[in-house]
Amino acid sequence: MSKQRNLIALDWLMPVLKDVFGELNQLLQRHDAQPAWQLIGQHLHQITGALALANQPVLSKLAKTLDKTTIAIQQETLSPQYFSQISHAVRLLQFDIEQVQAKQQIHTDWVNDRIAYFEQLLGIASSYEPIQAAADNTLLFLSQLPTPDIKHPWDSAQADELLKVWRYTSLQLLQNATNDSKHLDALTKVAGYLSQASINPAWRQFWQLVAVWCNNLTLNEQPAPTAYASLLNSLSLMLTHDLILTPDITVSRLAVDVLLALNALTYKSHDAKALLSSLDINSSDTLDNLFSQVLEKLEKIIYHVHEPLTILALLESVKNSLANRGWVFYENQMAQIIDDVRLMTQDTFMASSLSWQVERQLQDFYSQLLSTVETLDSQIGLQHFAYASNPQNEAVRQTRVHVENIKRSFNQYIQTRDLNKLTVNDELIATIQVFGALGLTRPKELVEQIRLLFSRIHKNSVHVLSWEASDAIADMIARFELFFDYFFN
Repeated sequence: MSKQRNLIALDWLMPVLKDVFGELNQLLQRHDAQPAWQLIGQHLHQITGALALANQPVLSKLAKTLDKTTIAIQQETLSPQYFSQISHAVRLLQFDIEQVQAKQQIHTDWVNDRIAYFEQLLGIASSYEPIQAAADNTLLFLSQLPTPDIKHPWDSAQADELLKVWRYTSLQLLQNATNDSKHLDALTKVAGYLSQASINPAWRQFWQLVAVWCNNLTLNEQPAPTAYASLLNSLSLMLTHDLILTPDITVSRLAVDVLLALNALTYKSHDAKALLSSLDINSSDTLDNLFSQVLEKLEKIIYHVHEPLTILALLESVKNSLANRGWVFYENQMAQIIDDVRLMTQDTFMASSLSWQVERQLQDFYSQLLSTVETLDSQIGLQHFAYASNPQNEAVRQTRVHVENIKRSFNQYIQTRDLNKLTVNDELIATIQVFGALGLTRPKELVEQIRLLFSRIHKNSVHVLSWEASDAIADMIARFELFFDYFFN
């Protein structure tokens, strides 16, 4: 594999992937026409290739399997009834790509299970073998949640009545075409009742998750009921199961779909955020940047370069982080450095001369990585604005709009004391990226501080700020508006 190929990693491809997923999700969210299977397949084919280049074989295989599924539907060898399953699998694929970039990890069991599911539909001999029997390998991620207390007995005859309520209420939601609280509250009560019934503990955890999702839908205008109708239908089928028995792998798969649907909501309650946090599914405002972590670790390693036993663990950590993100070229360089450091621990006579060599290698590595970070900021940062005759001016213009939204959101939060009004993390991240692309280091750092401050306000549920703090933040946002006016002119 060439050096150029090695350097094509996920970080370089993320802007392109985000654009492709944006177009793909638009196709999958259309409910007024027949699915455009050929276009859907083309987008999945692009994603497959990009993930292969980024050295993400498991995720690439899922994308490729989905691509094969769309081809089978086009050729009428597979029924188009699996449209919703494809949509949910695409959401899982996009979610885990973001997890790889932000946290250097994926949910391998979830992805492998989805691959096996579609391979079975296609009649392909699956290479995925469940680690445990289906009866045991179910809802493992939900076992991390507290099991709701039992508050009432369960009679299987109740399932028929609850099923009727669920289906009738779901139909009313679809007819109204809005997330009206009356019907969503009814669904929340059904799920909540099941979570406290004397049924299998895994089922109680499952229905508790469903109750949280239904409750949080009332906080959001989007998605509309048509977008989650398939989930409601799948959940109604769960009421036909024997809830005393341990749920099977299909229930686990549905639980993942509900979990990711909850995670995708713009506005979430405190309970929802706590649930997602307990499963280590965090929004992007809590995710650390890979390169800042690696560069910080390298500084510590260089400082302690004469202590090989001390730095070996840090070097392994850096190597693993780069490997998980697809930076194969840098991973190989780090492997060579680790070999030299191990030699230092084995041969005290050569240790002094090797330490000088290792220090020089680390300094060169640090410089290369820093150069890559600067290239990512400068060359990729403005690529979303390439359609404009002057991408820089277009970036500044759109960022002014982001700052205006930030100001309006903050003012609404101050006036209403409603934390749901202070949801501008995406705007802040977009502003940070543009400042980085323009080489404006100090403004970039200041906006990052504002983002962290807003994140802490949410984390600590601060509904009322002091007058001094409110005035200082408002003044800082106003200064950014003035800065953009000056910069644009």
